[in-house]
Amino acid sequence: MTAQQIERLVGIPEALEVEARLIAAARGEDLDDMVITFLQQYLTGHAA
Repeated sequence: MTAQQIERLVGIPEALEVEARLIAAARGEDLDDMVITFLQQYLTGHAA
């Protein structure tokens, strides 16, 4: 899913996906898991 698709679906800023990608790459973690975590935090109001 592209950043634009995410933004249209749930109003998530494109920068959130970019940040998740950078962190996932730096940590060697799965991108999908990182994006899901960021989305959950954003939607519950716990994202920094």
